[in-house]
Formats: sequence, C-alpha cells, structure tokens
Amino acid sequence: MKRLWVICFLLVFSGCFSRSSMMTRNTFEDIQVGSTIAEVQPQIGDPYRITRKGPELFEYEYIEKINLNYGYIVENHYFLLVNNGAIIGKWVSQEKTKDYNLMYQADPNYPAYYYPGY
Repeated sequence: MKRLWVICFLLVFSGCFSRSSMMTRNTFEDIQVGSTIAEVQPQIGDPYRITRKGPELFEYEYIEKINLNYGYIVENHYFLLVNNGAIIGKWVSQEKTKDYNLMYQADPNYPAYYYPGY
C-alpha cells in the first residue's frame, strides 16, 4: 500500500514539470511552407485563434509573450496560412507595450507589476 502512495505521489509531482509546447521564434523559423498542419501542430501546440479566410483556407495565430518580472514587454504574433491542411504561407507581427507620459498619465501596465516598498 505504501508503494502505491509513493507511485501516485511521483506521478502527480512529475506532472508539475511537464511543459506544453509553444511557438517561439526558433520553432516558427523551422516550419517549412508546404508541410501539413498535422505534422507541425504537435511541436508548436494549439493555436491562440483560428480564423476562416475561405472555404478551405484558415489562418492559425500563435502568441509568444516576452516579459520581465513586472509584465510583458513584447508580444510576437505568429501566423500560419493553411489551405486544405497544408501550410501555404507564414508571417510575424510584433506588438510592444504602450508608452505613457509619466508626468501626465497613469501607467497602463500598473496591474501587471508591483514594486514592494513604494
């Protein structure tokens, strides 16, 4: 019985270290136009959004957030254009956090971080 508890504990504990696949700049560059989405999707994970562009034409969107301790700085949006299950195009879009005037505006990123002692 004790051995069963140890095995259950190890299974639950090892689940904490599993990492889901996600899209990064390197994995995006490795994707070849002409490959099928079924081949690529296990490596990059599920998309953030799938948009229908035509009868058999879909746009898969993946988002990568690059952040520091207090919040994200850059969001990379990776797009794959898929026709009949085959990737026919890909492109990247990048968004940065909004700038603000410290003297006249409240920080739009405030809820994302906290500086202790201020």
